[in-house]
Amino acid sequence: MRWNPAAARPSELLGSLYAWHGEDAAALGALARAVAADGEGSVARYAPWLTWQRRLEDSPSPGIWHDLAQVYTQWLRRYPDRAETYARLALIYGQQLRDPTQARAVLLSGQEQGAMPASLLAYYLSHLE
Repeated sequence: MRWNPAAARPSELLGSLYAWHGEDAAALGALARAVAADGEGSVARYAPWLTWQRRLEDSPSPGIWHDLAQVYTQWLRRYPDRAETYARLALIYGQQLRDPTQARAVLLSGQEQGAMPASLLAYYLSHLE
């Protein structure tokens, strides 16, 4: 998929709308498309200074999915009540990094924080098990 900075936003909004209307399967699908669109170019879009910092420190990039997970983790700290962000981070761990244990931990954390809509997190958790 070629990176298009505007491509993630419609899928993100659609996923949020589906989630708030209780259509969790459709929400998860739309959020997965948002994550895929966000993946390539995430550093350039969300944290352009990281490229320069890594050059100065002579440290390699951990990869686009780890970079995007770092961005989404920052969003969770700022908006701990949004289930959609937990779902997006869990999608990175579950689908892109093939780490269902970490995906489950993210979703459980969202439930503990009382993130809404809660049904989205419960739905995704039920499909990880």
